[in-house]
Formats: sequence, structure tokens, C-alpha cells
Amino acid sequence: MISGRSFGFVLCLALLAGCSSVRIQTGPASEREAAQSSEERGQGLRSQWADQLGRAKPLDKMWMVRQYIDSTGALLLRIGRQISDQWRQGEVGRGVEIPPDEMRRVIENSVSSDQPLLNAYDDMVDYGINEVRFTNFFDEETLGYLLECRDHYDRTHSEVLYPSTNRLRYNDNLESLRLEAERLSAHLISDILRY
Repeated sequence: MISGRSFGFVLCLALLAGCSSVRIQTGPASEREAAQSSEERGQGLRSQWADQLGRAKPLDKMWMVRQYIDSTGALLLRIGRQISDQWRQGEVGRGVEIPPDEMRRVIENSVSSDQPLLNAYDDMVDYGINEVRFTNFFDEETLGYLLECRDHYDRTHSEVLYPSTNRLRYNDNLESLRLEAERLSAHLISDILRY
């Protein structure tokens, strides 16, 4: 029999195989088709996630949701590093600093066709949190740690896709977000092991 942690890890690997296709590039070629494909993939992932969570026991649900938040947050940070590399290349090419408001427009254009998929990731986090809550299996302290992880995921999403500082500060923020995600996840794991 597969343990809750192993089950969650296997599921998240399967989900992230579908999730890891977010592109950071612009291109007008088939924007509508790309957005439609992103929407279809997002709907498929939501459905698969709901099905897996619906069949899981309370403790397995918690492991699955924790792993999903960790994995999706890590995916956002990888996207952030891609953004940072492109930002740096743009500044080298121009010979001047690119301001964050211009970079936000570039990011918006770059991920516009993948926005439905990014929205699906967010929906899946929220759905998973609610599924864990509705089990009435975990105490308020444990739920509090899980909500901290969710809030950190939301901050990561915002700071990666909507930079408000220059590139160097953006890089520093990515590293701070990574370290904080690791700390929060380790704290939650330690708490889950009480059950």
C-alpha cells in the first residue's frame, strides 16, 4: 500500500508534468489556440485534482495539498528565474535598467495565453485547502500552518508575475521566497507527523 506522502508525491509529479508547460515568450501566431489549449489543460487538471482528492483519506489529502503547494510554488519560482534572465538580457541589450512597470507588461504579454492554466493552479490550491478543511480531521494549529503555506504561495504568485522592484531586488525576492517556502513546508511537515 502506498503511503500518504508517496501517494501525494506521485500525484504531484503527474500533475506537474502537465503544469510545467507554461511558456515565457511572446508570439502572436496562434494566441487564441494557445489560450484555448491552456484552458482545456486547466480544466483537465482541476477535474483530475478533484477526483484524486475526493478519493483520498484526510491525512492523504493533507500530504497531497502540501506537496502540490510546494511543487507549484517551485514552478512559479522557476518561471521567476526565467523572467529574471530575460530581464537581464534586455538590460544588457539596451544598456539601461528596465523599470518594473515595463517588465510587468512584458510578463503579461508573455504569459497571456497561459493565464487560464495559471488560474487553474490557483484554483487547485484553494480547492485543496477547502477539501482539507472539510475533513474536520485537523486541529486549528495544523490548519493555520497550511494556510500560511497557501498565503506564501499567493505572495510568490504575485511577486513573480507582478514585479514591483528593480531586477536585482526581484532576484533577491525570489531567493527569499524560496527560503521561506522551505521553512513553512518543513514546519507543516513536522506538524502533520503528529497525526
